Amino acid sequence: MGYLEAQSLADEPSLTLGSYPSDLITRRITEDDAATLFAGVEQGLITWRPGGRFDTLDRPRPPRGRWWLIEKDGAHRRPCWEFVPQLAAYVELIIEHGYHRHRVLFDTPQSALQLDLAVLNDDGQVVVLGEAKKEARDLDRLEADLSLHQHQQPTPRRGDEPRQLAWRLWVTRAPYLWLVAPSDRRAFKVRYDPLRFTRLEHLPQGSALGLAAGPAAMMAPPVLTTTQPSASASGEAP
Repeated sequence: MGYLEAQSLADEPSLTLGSYPSDLITRRITEDDAATLFAGVEQGLITWRPGGRFDTLDRPRPPRGRWWLIEKDGAHRRPCWEFVPQLAAYVELIIEHGYHRHRVLFDTPQSALQLDLAVLNDDGQVVVLGEAKKEARDLDRLEADLSLHQHQQPTPRRGDEPRQLAWRLWVTRAPYLWLVAPSDRRAFKVRYDPLRFTRLEHLPQGSALGLAAGPAAMMAPPVLTTTQPSASASGEAP
């Protein structure tokens, strides 16, 4: 939180970071996730930009940065809580799970279904679909309510997160789902017709799926839809 406070004041001194209960902060920003995030900076996967903004390797937008970790909230600023575990998981896919850095995408555009995380194969198909939430308990509802969409692809509906996730799974037919929350990772093997999930102890390593090597250049987000069902709730800088 100290880094975010300093960045908020440096960008606009009149806007301080809001005050939050200590138990809320520890639920949403864990030491493990913060350490992984900063390891990603050291590895060149994440680049800090002024004012609490940042870029990931896949779609950088210097000098301001594409994304931000803090956003305006009335007379103060607040952290974009969900981005902390999402960034940590982005780094883990590359460093710990061994997926080639040119295959891993962070927060894809609307044309690519606004996936929080995605790992692509050589054909540009989504092999691992990652969904991030700001607290671990948010994953419980996702798991429980995905079963409501077993038999057919739902139409997307903003605000209904299990429905949105089920829609993304049906469209991509991703064989692996990775649910992400602060220091909580849940991996599943996914099957379709009907939609079924098998819990895995760990996400498969990139080498096991033939995705440890990669192209010389960063893979572009795949075009998966021409519709725009919902606006992103996360912080992409204008």
